[in-house]
Amino acid sequence: TDHAGAGRSQIANEESLGVNVVHLAPNTTTTPFTHVLVYTASTLVEQTTPVAILLVDNAASVSSVSLLDGDLDEAELGGTITWSAPRETLLVTFYDVYMAVDPAGIYRSQVGAPVGVGTEHIDLPVDRPLVSYEHVVVYT
Repeated sequence: TDHAGAGRSQIANEESLGVNVVHLAPNTTTTPFTHVLVYTASTLVEQTTPVAILLVDNAASVSSVSLLDGDLDEAELGGTITWSAPRETLLVTFYDVYMAVDPAGIYRSQVGAPVGVGTEHIDLPVDRPLVSYEHVVVYT
């Protein structure tokens, strides 16, 4: 859990020479770890002093998500989806907007293309079937 590798846990298989990217699955727990360490290794020995990077998991959530439905048909939606940006947007690159079955974003369907920072709305074209989508979710 420190820069020297005390209490370490391996998160990826040994990679071949030239591989310098390892992907972490979404929602990977970081507790109790504080650093990501990279070791070099040969067939005989592992490097004793790794390269360490402080593990930072920034969070930035939007608020006040709303849809003013302007479609007059009962089983269809359409209108403008709006939200309030997070207070800190330095690490936000875009927003993904979805219609979803529940507030957690289960069984979601994306609305349009990703929206750039500085924009806090997207149009949902009229005549979009309601299906079972009862929620709008916005991800940073």
